[in-house]
Amino acid sequence: MGVPMISSHNLPTAAALAAALLWCGGALADPLPVVHPAGSLGTVFNAHVAQQITVEVPDTIAFDVVDVSADTQATAPATVAVSAMALAPGGSLAISIVADAAQFTGPDGAPSWDAGDVSWVAATGTNFTGAAGTLAAGTPRETGRCAVGANVCTTTDLVFSLKANAAVRAGDHTLSARWKFEVLF
Repeated sequence: MGVPMISSHNLPTAAALAAALLWCGGALADPLPVVHPAGSLGTVFNAHVAQQITVEVPDTIAFDVVDVSADTQATAPATVAVSAMALAPGGSLAISIVADAAQFTGPDGAPSWDAGDVSWVAATGTNFTGAAGTLAAGTPRETGRCAVGANVCTTTDLVFSLKANAAVRAGDHTLSARWKFEVLF
């Protein structure tokens, strides 16, 4: 049985050579010299990993105000969790929050709280160092940082407070805010 003809216009040269060797079952007495134009038959595998994180932040932080003349803590501590962190070497992650407006929206235009009436104490956590702060519109305020080299970072005891404000009226008062995650070196 003869060696099948392999046409160079149907297969690339290296593939044709490999197919011929397989067809012959390696029965060639002398190995064929293979010349690669770049001079090497090595292959480099390269995987690029972009900086990335997966985050969990609270949907809502609620205050059940029972006395407008006293400060009120949020109904539950906030959880902020960062996982699957792949940062550049030496990078740490700063976690901040920024109000979308200068003031809460009160019912029917009633007076409400300023964004700066919301504050928090320094929280603790896993690979997390908390920072106390006060909410502001347009200016991110840091709530804490993740440790350098950590692949997870979590706090479950971020406690927000709302200042007393005797001028507010009954009803729902709302303020939206956004979380910011920034890599620092």
